[in-house]
Amino acid sequence: MLIKKTLTVYIELTGGKMKLLLSLSLAFVSGFLYSEGIRFAVMGDRTGGHVEGVFEDALTRAQMLGPQFIINVGDLIEGYSEDESKIREEWNDILPYIRALSCPFFFTPGNHDITNEIQEKIYRELIGEPYYSFDRGGFHFIVLDNSRLESSLEYSPDQIEWLEEDLKKNTGAIQTFVFYHKPFWFETLSRGENEQLHDLFVQYGVDAVFTGHYHIYFSAEIDGIKYTGVGSSGAKSHLGILGPEYHFLLVTADKEGLNIAVISLDGVLSWDNVTVADIQFADRAINAGIQILDPLGIEQNFALKDAIARIAVRNLSNTQTILDTLKINVPEGWTASLIEKPLEIPPGDSTIFSVCFNLSGNLYPLPSLSLDYPVRKGMFFPLVKNISVRRSALCARAQDAVIIDGNIDELCWREPQRDFFSQGGVPSKTDGVEFYFAYDPENLYLSVKCDYDGPNTLITSGTERDENIFSEDCVGYFIMPDTSREVMYQIYCTPLGTIYDAILEKNTSGLYQGKTEWNCEMEWVVNLNDDCWIFEARIPISQLNCMSLESGKVMLLNFRRKQPCKEAYADWQTPIDFDPETFGLLHLE
Repeated sequence: MLIKKTLTVYIELTGGKMKLLLSLSLAFVSGFLYSEGIRFAVMGDRTGGHVEGVFEDALTRAQMLGPQFIINVGDLIEGYSEDESKIREEWNDILPYIRALSCPFFFTPGNHDITNEIQEKIYRELIGEPYYSFDRGGFHFIVLDNSRLESSLEYSPDQIEWLEEDLKKNTGAIQTFVFYHKPFWFETLSRGENEQLHDLFVQYGVDAVFTGHYHIYFSAEIDGIKYTGVGSSGAKSHLGILGPEYHFLLVTADKEGLNIAVISLDGVLSWDNVTVADIQFADRAINAGIQILDPLGIEQNFALKDAIARIAVRNLSNTQTILDTLKINVPEGWTASLIEKPLEIPPGDSTIFSVCFNLSGNLYPLPSLSLDYPVRKGMFFPLVKNISVRRSALCARAQDAVIIDGNIDELCWREPQRDFFSQGGVPSKTDGVEFYFAYDPENLYLSVKCDYDGPNTLITSGTERDENIFSEDCVGYFIMPDTSREVMYQIYCTPLGTIYDAILEKNTSGLYQGKTEWNCEMEWVVNLNDDCWIFEARIPISQLNCMSLESGKVMLLNFRRKQPCKEAYADWQTPIDFDPETFGLLHLE
């Protein structure tokens, strides 16, 4: 039987004053040890743009609550590098804090921890096996490795076989808990789709699953299993509907049940304070709550004068009225005819209004719209939407045959795109890059010239089609040939000629989801020179589900280059996203 007491924790502030951090009811016996139960803390992501000192602070606070152990759900280093000394230095930044804890710490590998074979080697050396299990006081704990996977279907047969055998052997545990980094369950179970791990969890009586990766908190109970997406414990935080911004979990369990408390760095929240249904509603609101009906056309010199954008605000709630003032945030160099718009929109209704914009400075950052959007009674989240702009690129008519040889010397390769940006609209820091486009009635042609200081500066190793190459040197395209079909195509290529390609279609939440089963039957070549590498490709338009290409046709697209040796990327339009509203225009000559 557990003894219920109230634990009050204080922290010392500047000047010696004491501040009440939190007060909550915990189950414990003398010495903070259970006789029949267990208490442990679960830390979220530290990295993915870590904020200095936050994770260490959260770790200290978790230890103050007297857990029997602490476990994280992945991403303790920034990673995404093949520089062994850099990776070791990053581990040395955090491991001393972990080793100084007064309780054991268990690791779960995240995509930042293991991105490539070099990082896996170091992980095994410093941490241990990427997937494993352990027991504490009759409770069973399983850690899985999906650090380099993109869906639950990609688990190796060895790991699945090991998991099932481990679950079989431990059906007598008081409770069983599973930890892994990427929340594939959110992409499948929450949308009513099957998920192979869940079937095993149900069959063998798993009680709770904890995941990370998204830097936001959410929860759901599915077939009696409590699924929890742990948000940020120090990584760059993507604020959820209510927050919490930075947090960790305190889990208490015994033979009678399970309790999960969300310990924000500002207080304590219930396990179901944000549910998967709330997150899915927010996803729909982000996609359709505010829409720019007329994106602003941007000239090559980034000029804009008296451009009108029609803006639609839709209330997707069946019960709550939007009663707020929409704010139009106008950066330096931009002007707008309106900066505030009071709104009162009943459930299921919408309103449309127009705003006139002028631009006499830098294109980025873009003006944005912000609104406190109602989710359910008493729950709102800050909905922010950038004004959509569309740059234009020429797709030249190829009068003669285009030879795919990595030498972009045909007359059709002209008027390249050379102006690129990084996050936030800052000019790109990559070496020079030129993207070219051309067509004939049966084919779309792509080419890009990427300057560099020589082949030895390239970071690339992937050789299998559709493997994760996004941390390597690469170029990438998002192409929507027909806006009426709401289907787009993603094509990336590395200097080794390794291709990642996928078709993206809308899912039930209205968001685009990629399927790598689509393999584009195209001709391509990569040419490595002393001062640049060149990608050139011919894509039959039948592969893009088009009948023909002709003068005057307009496609939506975006494209980019990644150059990891400079820790830089070059985006044509930013932010680059699976959202056609952020795409520019490709005009067929």
